Amino acid sequence: MAKLPEWPRAFVARDAYILVGEVVGYTSPVSDPDNFRGNAVGVKLKILVSIQVPNQRDGQVELFMFSHGSDCFPEAGSGRPPIGTTYRLVLGPARLIASSSGGMPRLESRVFDRLAIDQEMFGYSTNAESEFDYKNDLWPLVQKFKGPEMMDKRAWLGDFLYIEASKDLIRLKQAVVRNDEKSRMKLLERLLYCPDIDYLTLLGLRRENIAWKENHPPGPFTLLLGAQPNVTGLSKREKTLYAERKRIEASGKLNIWRP
Repeated sequence: MAKLPEWPRAFVARDAYILVGEVVGYTSPVSDPDNFRGNAVGVKLKILVSIQVPNQRDGQVELFMFSHGSDCFPEAGSGRPPIGTTYRLVLGPARLIASSSGGMPRLESRVFDRLAIDQEMFGYSTNAESEFDYKNDLWPLVQKFKGPEMMDKRAWLGDFLYIEASKDLIRLKQAVVRNDEKSRMKLLERLLYCPDIDYLTLLGLRRENIAWKENHPPGPFTLLLGAQPNVTGLSKREKTLYAERKRIEASGKLNIWRP
């Protein structure tokens, strides 16, 4: 099933878990008829790659998977993937069940969440330290997924880019907090060719307003009401970057699935 569209991002939710984990065991069944049908069996994951992990215990977390029935009421997953299976995921804390058990954090996946078997494609894989070259590598990588034989693999690319952008948004926030202007500008220059981000918000991000913007993400009304972007307060260099971003957007380069 296709993932829900997202508004262009400028932040990564502070409670989001972004990691690669290996299945090392299973939990006891959990039942809660008021919140979901069936018995939920969680998967115990050992963290192999940690990009953002707000909480963990002994390098592990638990993953519970849910779907929805025809009446949209949550249904528990009880599958037991083989020991050693690796998942890459971007998920939030569990809400249908307790968010922890004995101090062990529980994560929850639903239909539209980003959860998939971790695998390498065309030499790319999930890595905490790597920096993706959007300008030079994005379009050639997109072309590898264009053929009809790759239709069922395109979700991999969407999730991969989501994780890469998340890494860079986290790095940018850290650079702002450190007042590291050199790193900040380097990231802004690299993110020019990154799709699905709110570039103007990134340019205007400052240490004094970072907490406010995290709690007040941009919404669709700005676009619907026809408001013009406000570039007041940007430096000459930042305005140049924004103009370049608009040029790139107009070229269609950021619409990676264009015909």
